[in-house]
Amino acid sequence: MSNNNPINLPFSLIDGDAFPWEITADGELEYGRIAANSDTGEQYFQSYGGLYNNFYSYHSADAYTEDNGREVVVAPRYLGNGYGGDSEISLSRKVYVSENSGFVRILDIVKNTYSEPWQYDHRVYNNSYNLPSNITKTSSGNSKLNLDDNWLVLDSISDNNTSDIVRVIAGTGGYRPYQVSNGNSSDVIYRLQLAPGETQIVMHFIARTSDVATALAKGDQLALLGMNALAGMTEEEKRQVINFSTGFNNKLPPDLIVESAQILLGEVPISDGNISVTLNVKNQGSGALLEDISRGTVYISDDNKLDENDRAIYSWSQYLENSMMPNTSYEITESINLSQIKPGHKFLIFEVDGFYGNTSYHYYNEEIESNESNNVLAIPIEVKAPDLDIIEANIENGQPPSEVSWGQKISVSWSVKNQSNNIPAPDNWSDRIYISSDPYFDKQDLSFDIDVEYIDRHTPLAPGATYKIQKNITIPGGSEKYLGSKYLVFVADDFDNQGETDEGNNVYVYPIPIEFKAPDLTITTNPDVSLPPTAIPGQQIPVSWIVTNQGNGAAIANWYDYVYLSNNTTFESWQDTPLTSIAVRTPLATGASYTSEDKVITIPTTAKGPQYLLFVADGYDSWNDILRLHTTSIHFWDLLSPSRIPFIRCTVSQWLCGR
Repeated sequence: MSNNNPINLPFSLIDGDAFPWEITADGELEYGRIAANSDTGEQYFQSYGGLYNNFYSYHSADAYTEDNGREVVVAPRYLGNGYGGDSEISLSRKVYVSENSGFVRILDIVKNTYSEPWQYDHRVYNNSYNLPSNITKTSSGNSKLNLDDNWLVLDSISDNNTSDIVRVIAGTGGYRPYQVSNGNSSDVIYRLQLAPGETQIVMHFIARTSDVATALAKGDQLALLGMNALAGMTEEEKRQVINFSTGFNNKLPPDLIVESAQILLGEVPISDGNISVTLNVKNQGSGALLEDISRGTVYISDDNKLDENDRAIYSWSQYLENSMMPNTSYEITESINLSQIKPGHKFLIFEVDGFYGNTSYHYYNEEIESNESNNVLAIPIEVKAPDLDIIEANIENGQPPSEVSWGQKISVSWSVKNQSNNIPAPDNWSDRIYISSDPYFDKQDLSFDIDVEYIDRHTPLAPGATYKIQKNITIPGGSEKYLGSKYLVFVADDFDNQGETDEGNNVYVYPIPIEFKAPDLTITTNPDVSLPPTAIPGQQIPVSWIVTNQGNGAAIANWYDYVYLSNNTTFESWQDTPLTSIAVRTPLATGASYTSEDKVITIPTTAKGPQYLLFVADGYDSWNDILRLHTTSIHFWDLLSPSRIPFIRCTVSQWLCGR
């Protein structure tokens, strides 16, 4: 074996299957073909793509060969930008191109030169430039890369699509990747926990083949370290490899499983209730956990397989005083809420270590293990549920009015019973009252809710128990949708907070319709109080007005009438100047009217130019009627003498206020 033969990069080698490889000036590995210049005939390496890592700063690295020129050693470089921002982690690379077996082995050698422990995420990915690079197969048998795959096969990497790439990323018994992704780059990330002065090696293989079948076979062989995969490696290097079991490993990974999960004796799973479960989590691997906390998630599922259709309903965290050693366990009892879970046969699925991400992009994983596919345990449960039923409802104690006006209060009551013989209703919920134009409740009525009652004092509602709500509700207004013949609809558990065996008996439509009516206020000036023909700023003027309810319903609410000074005939309360007001006490029956007391207003000394007096009934819209107002306006303008301003009177009648 000859060592330390300096070379210049890039440097090309041909493997045992006659495929060329090139180590670039940045220490990256590229695959391609030997091409010839059409003019000069000079040969050169034409790259198709490469196997890169997340360290781009080899800076035309120093290199030499070992193992009779078959292994290129790229000198160590500190991570960082090389301009004063380097970290204490150094990275070197050894690239071995097999002369006999047709593969390339890469050793990424990571060393912590710092005096404190260091965590480093090492990324390796494929870059095939503009050529397609799809995953055609993985060691698990499909085309989606996951954390437990040992290898993956990529297709279409040559100019005539006749060659395939196989990448071997881990072997049985070694640390699994921390994260992988599917797609053109097929990223693989290894999380390294490095003690001060410690060196760890991430080993991976890449090979080109002429067809998929050969790639599949070669993937299995290299994952098992066949084909003389460890040729030329020292015993120290074999001990430092973390993602393969080389027979010399001194750092072995853990392997977490949910060993058991059991519902506490006597507890019954009830929809929207809580259930206590005792979990036992075990490290059955050969190494200790790297993290000082163990996390997990509980899912609800219709089957015993964890997939993207399952919903997470709970998560747990268990702090560990010491690293969880091999063959040790922890036991916890957790209270899990079965929120929004319908009754029937279900599965609780417990996943330890990580967040499940069943997408085409990423799988997340906190603790690196020797096996990531055994972290899930499913147990069957039979979810029970109560049955809420509105057994009766009343308006005004069974004597509902034939008609009501906007703002009017009426007395209502309803009773809800849990029809179940043995299952309580544990959750809180809301009962709601709607109005409907017909004796049915459908989605068109959902925007017409008029009252809500939060049910928490009566829960949990025992089997066979009943509660009754009695209250006064206010008839809404402000829109023509609240006019005409209407039915009151009572709905228990309106938003389905409480799971039930029968959701169809939660609605009660009161069978007698009620006519909804509305007031309509109009305002005019009082003809008995004359406005002067002229006015000046600062002048006092007597005013009075008359308000009439010309609607078909009584005006119930109390309100204020106002007189404003305005630059125009449009009422804008935030811009117009209030001059006086009165408080109005109601009700005002349909067809009835009132005359305001005589009031004296003072024209502001700042008034000039065209101005109007606006008389406004219900100025703050205390009552949501279909509000119209009549205005008598004073129009100011300057003549020859600025000390006295003549005016004319104009009337604007029955214009919509814009509400």
